[in-house]
Amino acid sequence: MSQLILTEKEKAAATWLELPDATVGQLVKHTAIKILEADDEMGRVGYMSAALILTGMAGKANSATTTFTLKGTTFQDEPTGDWQITIKRLKK
Repeated sequence: MSQLILTEKEKAAATWLELPDATVGQLVKHTAIKILEADDEMGRVGYMSAALILTGMAGKANSATTTFTLKGTTFQDEPTGDWQITIKRLKK
């Protein structure tokens, strides 16, 4: 079992980017273990990774709401249409 022990300063950090590299490594390992314990872990890794990237971009832009529009997307060589992804910060 993975056990994650953070200092109060690390717990108070707004993002993982503020933490020391060793702590980020521990967080990544802990999160990966928790994801692998869940059903459909490989699918969850992809979704969580995408969500973290998008929310990171929105946070870096200091945005309360960010919308990404994708046009003409495909999945496994099949057209899947146009999409709009909206990210809304719940609490700053």
